[in-house]
Amino acid sequence: MLKLFIIFFRETLEVSIILGIISAATNGIKNRSIYINSGILLGALGSLMIAYFANTIFDSFSGYGQEITNASILLLCSSMIVWTVIWMKYAHKKTISKIHTAWRNKSDISLISLTFITASAIFREGSEIVLFSYSIFISTQDSIIQLIIGALSGFTIAALTGFLLYKGIIKIPGKYLFKTTSILLSLIAAGMASQAANLLQSAEIMSWNQTPLWNSSWLISQQSFIGKILGVVVGYVENPTGLELAFYTAPLLVIYYMSSRLEKQSAQTS
Repeated sequence: MLKLFIIFFRETLEVSIILGIISAATNGIKNRSIYINSGILLGALGSLMIAYFANTIFDSFSGYGQEITNASILLLCSSMIVWTVIWMKYAHKKTISKIHTAWRNKSDISLISLTFITASAIFREGSEIVLFSYSIFISTQDSIIQLIIGALSGFTIAALTGFLLYKGIIKIPGKYLFKTTSILLSLIAAGMASQAANLLQSAEIMSWNQTPLWNSSWLISQQSFIGKILGVVVGYVENPTGLELAFYTAPLLVIYYMSSRLEKQSAQTS
C-alpha cells in the first residue's frame, strides 16, 4: 500500500504541476481544454502501449531500452516547451488580451503544442505508474483494497497539489502572469533536459563528466516533499553532474538568445 502510494504520488505530482502551469499560462484562451484533454488521452493510450510492450523495450538497446525511450521523450518535450516559451514571448505585447488574440490567431500551431506537451508528460509518467504498479501487484502481500487505497491516496494528494498551484498562479496580476508562467515553463524544460542527461548516463550512452559537482542533500533532500516539488518545478537535483548541468543550461540559453533576437527585431520594426 505504501509503495503504491509513493509511486502514484511521485508520478502524478510531476504531471499535475506541469498541467497546472500550462493551464495557468493558457487561462482564458478559447478551446485550450480540447487540446489539453486530447494530450491527456493520447498520453494515457501511449503509456498503456508502453506497458504492453514492456519486455521488448526493456530488452532493446542492450537492456537500456526504457532509459533511452524516456530520455528521448524528455528531450522532445523539453524542446516543445522551449518553443512554446519563445512563442509566448514573441506574442507578448502589453496586455494579456493582446496575447490571447495573438494566440487565437496562431492556434493551429501553438495550441497543438499543448497537446504534445501534455501527451508527453502523461505518456512518460503514466507508463512508469503502470510498470511499477504491476511489479508491486505481483509481489505484494497487501489486499486489492489496500492497493487501491494507496493508489487513490497518492493520486488525490498529488492532483490537489497541482490544482492549488494552478489556482495560485492564476491569481497573479495579469501583467505578471505570462512572465511568471514563462519562467516556470523554462525551468521545467531545463529540468527535463537534465533528467534526460541522467538517463543517458545510466544507459552509458554519454559518459562525459559524471562526477557530481556538489551535494546539497544536507539542505534539501531530493526525496523529501519539498525536494520533489522543486525537482519538477526548477529541476532540482541534490548532486548534479557536469553533463546534467550542461543539459540544464542549454534550454535556458536557447530561450534567452531567441528572446533577445525577437526583442531586437521587434524594436527595429517598430
